[in-house]
Amino acid sequence: SPLAGILSTMLRRRGVSLLLESLVGIGLFGVAVLLSMSIFPTGQRAVVQGKNYALANGIAREIMEECKASSFASVVDDNFFITRMTEVNGAAANVTFTVNIDETTTGVPPSEQMDVVVQVSWQESAIQRKVQLETLLFR
Repeated sequence: SPLAGILSTMLRRRGVSLLLESLVGIGLFGVAVLLSMSIFPTGQRAVVQGKNYALANGIAREIMEECKASSFASVVDDNFFITRMTEVNGAAANVTFTVNIDETTTGVPPSEQMDVVVQVSWQESAIQRKVQLETLLFR
């Protein structure tokens, strides 16, 4: 009968339409999952970078305070390394920081004031990062 033919054609079209909608939905879900999975490594790198900056800033402040507490004549240019252990999500790693202390004596009369710069740098992946603090000391 003509009515049975029309119903059969409509059911087939509905099936094809439902199949296409399902495939598009699965595809969009897959893209969303892949995009959300790429967020985790980026977040991990940001956490490591933040911890390294915090460690470097703490080292620079510690050394700057030692320079302030020292006698004027005992503050000299210096370069040395400090290794600190850091842990992110249960994974431990050692980070080696390079510390540079640069002092420049200035002022009138000479040697009355000293500009002290403490720079702490470290290698992170292929990028050299640094933190720098500066202060003036007076005799």
